[in-house]
Amino acid sequence: MKKSFFTTFQLGSSKEPLRNLDDITNIIIRWLKKPKRGFSLPPSFSLTDNEFKIEANDHKLFKYYFTETKVGELLAIRYEHDDSSSDDVFWRTEIVIGKKIFNDDHSYRFSINIWYGSRNQKFQPIVRQHSRPNLIYELIQEIGAFELFPLQNGHIPLPQKDNPIYFYLLTSSRRKLPIIFISRDNNDNKPIVNVSSIIRNCSGMAYIIMSDEQSVTWDLQTYLGKTHNCYDGAVRIYWPGFKVTDNPQLHTLWTQEQILDYGNKDEFEYFLFNQLCEHAQTRYVSEYLTWEGAQKIDRQKRLEKAKETGTQEEWIQLLEEENLSLSSSNDEKTNEIKELKGQVFDLRKQNEQLLTSIKYNKSINTILNDTLSFDSFNSVISDISKKYRDHILIEKRAIKDSSFKDYESLHKALTWLALTYCKYKTKEVQIENLDHSCKESCGFFYSSNQSTRTMGQYKDDYEYFYNGEKHQLKEHIGTGANKHPEYTIRIAFFFDKESNKVIVGYLGQHQRTRAT
Repeated sequence: MKKSFFTTFQLGSSKEPLRNLDDITNIIIRWLKKPKRGFSLPPSFSLTDNEFKIEANDHKLFKYYFTETKVGELLAIRYEHDDSSSDDVFWRTEIVIGKKIFNDDHSYRFSINIWYGSRNQKFQPIVRQHSRPNLIYELIQEIGAFELFPLQNGHIPLPQKDNPIYFYLLTSSRRKLPIIFISRDNNDNKPIVNVSSIIRNCSGMAYIIMSDEQSVTWDLQTYLGKTHNCYDGAVRIYWPGFKVTDNPQLHTLWTQEQILDYGNKDEFEYFLFNQLCEHAQTRYVSEYLTWEGAQKIDRQKRLEKAKETGTQEEWIQLLEEENLSLSSSNDEKTNEIKELKGQVFDLRKQNEQLLTSIKYNKSINTILNDTLSFDSFNSVISDISKKYRDHILIEKRAIKDSSFKDYESLHKALTWLALTYCKYKTKEVQIENLDHSCKESCGFFYSSNQSTRTMGQYKDDYEYFYNGEKHQLKEHIGTGANKHPEYTIRIAFFFDKESNKVIVGYLGQHQRTRAT
């Protein structure tokens, strides 16, 4: 079986941790009694009996153990059901609640695992998308949850005055959960992602933080530096253990342009959720907070009781159960090892891509550092068009103005488009921050978006017809302001997926805006 979801957290709050198990069992019973589960639970049903098991006719199973441990009660629940789209696939949910010592006080820890697998040893693809169980929402809403810091069913708004507190959370060595940081678009001051969808899927797995306004992320640069910051509609995951000296690529960043590439229907938001699910599987949880751990404790207690009062037949039965459990556990561990090998393979592949990117960056720097001399604007365009004709197209009608006099910088900028940006779009290299990459290569800025209102008002500057189709010129690079035309240029473009080429649709002075 394959694990698809896991999270664990403490119940209540760090100031008032949960001490009464009844508070949580009532919520779980309500969750189990929902009509879609298909169980007829008796009115007097309690989760604090020693053991209970229900098997329905349609491959549904509900079983739990409740037992006492050295530190308190332990409740383990297993719920299985068929996949809605295939009888050959089934899902298993395992919930364990147990006490642990926290700051010299007792608090309950909740953990939940969701698995899926095929019946009858069939190889079967999974069609249905998994999601965060609604039980997590109910627990956080009614009881509260924390993992050193409080967890919420919503995002944490970040005003600029709280940047020092956020930086403390970000760099705290005690933080166990990732931070999802959502920035705002520089043009309309709104997030470009569906924040509600991220909250719905990721609450209880991460701290979801969104800047109150775009100026918050500008101020954060003084704490994080440019390469670790997140701004202009980008989304970033800061994994636990973050340091400002880390390699920026360790903490995954999706720029606005990358997010928009995912399209509509919450595709990026679901991809983000899957990223969290993959990494959550590596998180350690104490053995006694697992289904197998609860079974083991329950069997040990029954064995001890059988030694005192039981018969030889009871001993034999319990030992057979122990052997069967160990055999089953061994099979599951073998499957987990296979799954981890697959994850290691994926990580090695990502590492190879990263090494390829590093080697590429070295080679492109060598090209950009070559001393080239040009005596005119047109000589730059001619040289680029000859050298990189398979990667970039600059038609004469796209050139609106040739006043720009820094020919070497222009050549470097167009080279960056033809090589670095083009290879990024074809996924040959990984680039976390296109703006940073562009500035490093040629000194120009990069922007992935334009104001929708401005684009609609001055269509001639922001639209380009190519191969019979109209394309919007949202992405652009440039430098300078209109007051000095010899040092000002804007290059607006789009990427044509059919030819794998950058198509320059505007090359000249600053495109018209409402301000100009």
